[in-house]
Amino acid sequence: MGHLEQNPIAGMPKPKRTVRQEFLPVSIWPCLLEAASDQQFRDWLTVMLASGARTEEMFKFKAEHFDGGRFVLPAEDSKGRRESRIIYLPEPALSIVERLIQENTKGALFRNRKSNPWNRNSINC
Repeated sequence: MGHLEQNPIAGMPKPKRTVRQEFLPVSIWPCLLEAASDQQFRDWLTVMLASGARTEEMFKFKAEHFDGGRFVLPAEDSKGRRESRIIYLPEPALSIVERLIQENTKGALFRNRKSNPWNRNSINC
């Protein structure tokens, strides 16, 4: 903005880039699912853990994204917004999604006990 004559951090070494991903070991999944307060949250966790879907993607899934054994999120709903993201659904995630599609043909697939779509705040709580 022109307030300083010299850049005080010019020439400082940059820290190395690191991967910022943390994974839950498969061994704790049963404990996590057992701690889920209700079936709706257990379904959400099961699909997310089994498919490897990102949390933000779980909020966006709709019946129209389901394509016979997988979700296909359009580029505008995908991370980076450059290309579609394909998420394959192994069992038991596939059976949960097929059941939820029968229940929620419009709007978000994953909903809480009050039939409201999950969001960041509800998942954090």
